[in-house]
Amino acid sequence: MMDPADQVNQINQIDTMGIKQFLNHENQLIGFPKKRKLQLTALFYLASKFEPGKVYSEKEINGILNDWHTFLDCAMLRRYLIDMNLLCRNDGGREYWVPANSPTPEDFQMWLIGKHGM
Repeated sequence: MMDPADQVNQINQIDTMGIKQFLNHENQLIGFPKKRKLQLTALFYLASKFEPGKVYSEKEINGILNDWHTFLDCAMLRRYLIDMNLLCRNDGGREYWVPANSPTPEDFQMWLIGKHGM
């Protein structure tokens, strides 16, 4: 469970990243943004819910995604997370993990301010 002070800090960061309007009072995504920049922000937000070094089953991935969004499209979110290299999966789709070369929040912030692309 996240420390309350860390959660408040994360909420403040989310507000500055521009997706607060897509979150409900429980900080769940209530819709997927149409603008690419906000989509990426939402994906980084979701990716932050996964623990590096841990191997997840598809069921666990779906459970975590369902905890953090309300529009019931785990397949789309999984696919986008994989496409952005924020999650990896084995060929059979039975194991998922955060890749060692996954973009960091710092990489994302740099991308947001236009210093480099991802």
